[in-house]
Amino acid sequence: QPHLHQESKGLAALLVVVIVGAVSLTFIVGATLVGIGEIDEAYLVIQGERAFSAAEGCLEDTLQKLREDLAYNGASPPAVSGGSCIITIQDSGGLKDIVVQGTLGDYTSTIGALVDIFGGVVTVVSWRELSS
Repeated sequence: QPHLHQESKGLAALLVVVIVGAVSLTFIVGATLVGIGEIDEAYLVIQGERAFSAAEGCLEDTLQKLREDLAYNGASPPAVSGGSCIITIQDSGGLKDIVVQGTLGDYTSTIGALVDIFGGVVTVVSWRELSS
């Protein structure tokens, strides 16, 4: 009988070790998945910010080109490292409505500016983020 009692103590200890191991593994996997989710979210934010920066740079370039040539129509957008820009300029009641879409990979940001040109001076009347 003492041998049987000692064997059941060993099985109980082994069962406790297995249960503690399983619970620990569950916590570790959960924490890892949360960490991966946060990394993915941070990546999306960074890519969105990079697309916004590309759009903003294209808008600044467009304003500079308008200062140099008041007839500039958005052709020949600037080169964007790893991305592209689409520029649309429309005359709107004496003002120019500029919409710039900056794209980097799968991420796009669109911003716009309403610009007044008076006496050869380009003045930004308003600036807005249209989408991200």
